Amino acid sequence: MLVVCFLAHQTAAQTTQATITGSITYTKKSPLPGATVQVRNESTGFTTGTVTNLQGEYPFKELPLGGPYTIRVTFVGYGDQIRTGYSLNQGDAIRLSLPMQENSQTLEVVQVVASGLKNKVNNLGAATAISAGSIAALPVNGRNFTTLTDLSP
Repeated sequence: MLVVCFLAHQTAAQTTQATITGSITYTKKSPLPGATVQVRNESTGFTTGTVTNLQGEYPFKELPLGGPYTIRVTFVGYGDQIRTGYSLNQGDAIRLSLPMQENSQTLEVVQVVASGLKNKVNNLGAATAISAGSIAALPVNGRNFTTLTDLSP
């Protein structure tokens, strides 16, 4: 009897977090796979992102509570879609479907200008600069190059 009670009673999982789901479409309500969706909590800086699946859907589960949240959708050739002001309370399930608008973007010339300044390298700690001329003028005992290290403090 006890086993029957356990099998008949199912408990639903409860969460203290919230979810944001939705779908991204473009012309004629066609799903847009591969769009980048980013969710950001403006007050805490928490940011997470995902890419839409083949049906143009995206899920964000177990998001921290609070807000305001900003949802940003980007896709090459389409303008960014930004929605702000969403606050999440315990157990909220927000569904947000966004249509993307085509955006004609033009590529501009990027000009890189280099300067003639050389990088300056600062050495930390003790160092001794010995030129090739001063090495040639030194009396080396037995022509052993390791004795040159005795010249450095």
